[in-house]
Amino acid sequence: MNARTIIITGGSQGLGLAIAEAAWSQGYSIALLARSPERLDASQRLFAPRSSQTCTVHPVDLVDESATAAIFEDIGKQHGSVFALVNNAGTWTGGKKVCDLSAGDLRKALDLNLFSAFNATQAFLRLITTVPDRAIINIGATSSMRGGENVFAFSAGKMALRGLSQSLAKEVWREGVHVAHVVVDGVLDNERTRRLNPNLPNHRYLNQASVAATILRTIEQDPSCWTFEWDLRNQNASWT
Repeated sequence: MNARTIIITGGSQGLGLAIAEAAWSQGYSIALLARSPERLDASQRLFAPRSSQTCTVHPVDLVDESATAAIFEDIGKQHGSVFALVNNAGTWTGGKKVCDLSAGDLRKALDLNLFSAFNATQAFLRLITTVPDRAIINIGATSSMRGGENVFAFSAGKMALRGLSQSLAKEVWREGVHVAHVVVDGVLDNERTRRLNPNLPNHRYLNQASVAATILRTIEQDPSCWTFEWDLRNQNASWT
């Protein structure tokens, strides 16, 4: 295929879908991964096939290592040239005090916010072993940088993802794989977050399309000047 492909996990809604729209508008093909086949099918209908672009959807639980590997092999067969991976899949797992957490709660937080990206990253690297100038973008959060009350489980996963990003960058940058960690320090403007934060004023939200455009610019950076870490926040942020 003529168009290079960007793989987006958590690509059926929210920021993942916004990244897909930004990539599509710039001529990329896209492969969208999520757990819900219904949401993926609805998302795919937004992207009418073009002569040099295609959108494929792939239902998968990224916590399942073997299923993730099989999905990436299938993406490679369908798309041929794969350019970038955006590890956007993740789930809010805060809300409990440390003393109220179970070991199971912590394992779930790590599965959803670390191992999903780890499995996808390994599978992606197997696809591009002989092809340089590729990118892996990991999407972090405020809790990637600092802990807080009732967010230990979420922070554990997001801080570990940041550590994975740092270590991986040192391993593969010289091989032509740009690894970057993007800290979304604030609340994204979408239906789910507005439902969870009914009292947050409009001027405090981050516009998803703007965040997606920044992520796409990171993917496209020249190798002579790669960014490892961005932190994105609203101009009205409290900087806590």
